[in-house]
Amino acid sequence: MRILVAPLALLLALWSFPCPVLAQESKPVNLEKVNTEADETDPFLAPDGLSLLYASNGKGGFDIYVARRGSATGVFGAGTFHYGEKDADERSPFFFNQY
Repeated sequence: MRILVAPLALLLALWSFPCPVLAQESKPVNLEKVNTEADETDPFLAPDGLSLLYASNGKGGFDIYVARRGSATGVFGAGTFHYGEKDADERSPFFFNQY
């Protein structure tokens, strides 16, 4: 699965794009439960494929959020606040050990 960032009505939104299998066509899927009226950007899919870290400016500056799903083919739930500071933007989350 690929995770894409696409402008949607002047906001950034996250979409998933399943990798085609055996020449089947696949279409991008809007990650509706993850997207908000703010900007969601800089997605990182954890190695297990079950957690999606991303940046959102829903509270003003950009903070790191995490959305989870129960299986590799499941739907991501709404993201929850993971990390942020008032004095700076946090962007480009990536998996390094534990989150």
